[in-house]
Amino acid sequence: MITKMEIRIWEGSPLIGMNVAQIVKKFKVRVVKVARGKEAANPGKKLELEAADYITYTGDSSHCLNLLEKAVK
Repeated sequence: MITKMEIRIWEGSPLIGMNVAQIVKKFKVRVVKVARGKEAANPGKKLELEAADYITYTGDSSHCLNLLEKAVK
């Protein structure tokens, strides 16, 4: 089942510093939007995640949940 999720990257998240290409490869999801402050866009592969970013992504539900779990550890 294909799922769409949005999560916030909290301070201390292991996802901070990872770029979009790394997220796609590691978690097998498609990142469709990164919102940072008042800006939101379809991100480039080299965009690195920062604390307080919101990311919207789609993929198989198990892959989406795996990314969610990793984001909060």
